[in-house]
Amino acid sequence: MTDGSRTRPSARAVQTRLPWWGAVLPALGFALLLVLLVGAGRADAAEQTADSPLVSFLVHLWSSLPG
Repeated sequence: MTDGSRTRPSARAVQTRLPWWGAVLPALGFALLLVLLVGAGRADAAEQTADSPLVSFLVHLWSSLPG
């Protein structure tokens, strides 16, 4: 006996695939926080130069973007 009150959701209503940004954005945020944490040992502002690893990484990343 079924009263019809419990129906299965349609195939359209359930999305099982994760969008690309659903995996990339958390990984990027984790990597950024890890870089900030590793660089925290050199927190003296007077010693930070434009040749720091974070700045050089960001410049390299920016130059490799298409467009």
